[in-house]
Amino acid sequence: MTPRRRALIVSSDSVQRDEIALAILPSGYEVIASDGFADAKRILEDAPDLLVTDIRLGAYNGLHLVIRGCCRNPQLRAIVVGDADPVLELEALRAHAVYVQRPLAAAKLVDAISTTMSAATAGRRRQRKRIWPTVVYANDVKGTLMDVSYDGARLALPRRVNHLPRSFVLRVPSCDVTLDATWIWMSAQDGAVRQQVLYGLRFSPASPHDFADWRSFVDAAAIAQPRES
Repeated sequence: MTPRRRALIVSSDSVQRDEIALAILPSGYEVIASDGFADAKRILEDAPDLLVTDIRLGAYNGLHLVIRGCCRNPQLRAIVVGDADPVLELEALRAHAVYVQRPLAAAKLVDAISTTMSAATAGRRRQRKRIWPTVVYANDVKGTLMDVSYDGARLALPRRVNHLPRSFVLRVPSCDVTLDATWIWMSAQDGAVRQQVLYGLRFSPASPHDFADWRSFVDAAAIAQPRES
């Protein structure tokens, strides 16, 4: 028997939580409700399939929760509920979340679920490929790509580098491509790579020519094999 998909609903407003639950239950989800960031952060460790969160979560906001959840579970699909705000809508898009404006309506949420799950299906056709470290330049700072896909990558930079701007230019000399990049998560590493900070990138090529060359690079890149012990 196929296990039911699970949806985490996060809002400090109990009425809103109930409205969202009633709207998505017909889609076949098992619903888990949370009233705040700390509790939701714990539940995200169990890797739900869908996150529906209010933008307002006390000292944090729903986008913080989306980014944290996606770092731990790249397959997580996310919907953020908030007031009309072009800046927040853009930030949600950059975090690969669907932004639903208040007032809430069941039809809006059903459409948002359909949109985000369609994106998930497309994303499975663009899984990232782990490659041998490839030298790149982020705003002229030397770094390495660790894995790649048609629309994203994982970048490692030395820890000594000053904080990388959210949006920057990534240059890939090996395929002569320049990309407009945005990082959606970052993580300082311990152990053997202690002096590095990893960034999860989403990007768009600066031109159609770059897009074609980047796709060719991803297709041709050799997959890194684990070292034999």
